[in-house]
Amino acid sequence: MDEKGFIEFLTKKKKSDRTINRYTDFARQYEAYLVEHKSGKKMEKAGKKDLHDFEIWVEKNDIKLNQCLWGIKEYY
Repeated sequence: MDEKGFIEFLTKKKKSDRTINRYTDFARQYEAYLVEHKSGKKMEKAGKKDLHDFEIWVEKNDIKLNQCLWGIKEYY
């Protein structure tokens, strides 16, 4: 994940510091999932199936899916 570029992008979109931190955390969470469950795959290489599998994993782990998806959506 290009975290620095993502933060710069969100800053240019005039997102608040709180929103930037949350979106960055959600994107990090997704990438950590990919690394652990998808053989080290990077976000830039993830596809629809990877995202669908992440949704299932999030729901099983009692994480708020919509919030995660907002952060991930902004990354892409």
